[in-house]
Amino acid sequence: MPRLANIRHERFCQKLAKGMNAWQAYKRAGYKVGPNTHGNPYRLKQNKAVQRRLLELCGTYEAQEFADKENLMRELATLAFVPVGDEVVTVKEKRAAIMDIAKLAGHLIDRKEIRQVDEFEEMSTDELRDYIAVTYERLAEAETGGDRIEAPRDETEA
Repeated sequence: MPRLANIRHERFCQKLAKGMNAWQAYKRAGYKVGPNTHGNPYRLKQNKAVQRRLLELCGTYEAQEFADKENLMRELATLAFVPVGDEVVTVKEKRAAIMDIAKLAGHLIDRKEIRQVDEFEEMSTDELRDYIAVTYERLAEAETGGDRIEAPRDETEA
């Protein structure tokens, strides 16, 4: 494969082939580093042309290695633990890398609580049934555009 047409992509590949991590290679290839660029080196590594060029440059390089969770964690750790004040990364980028590490490791799960904890504990059975019926009616009205639908009745009530 000939050299890549994009000179920065080519430089990036050459720096990676020499053993630099993605962040260092990205910066040394001539890309601007800013507050929103922390993921760009890793996205560039996923580029098919870049992966083919790396295969050529490294010979034994395995393209699958980039998708490897352990390798990704290593790359993020390199970024996350660069000393503050180093011109390579900002505190915001370090924080983002640390959050990504925590998510990959399973320590953080993106979810939101949509109700108050123990919201129903204080309700009696009748209050709970009334609450469910009202909620069901609201949902039914929202789904049908205002047409009313009867809530299902409990067969034990009679």
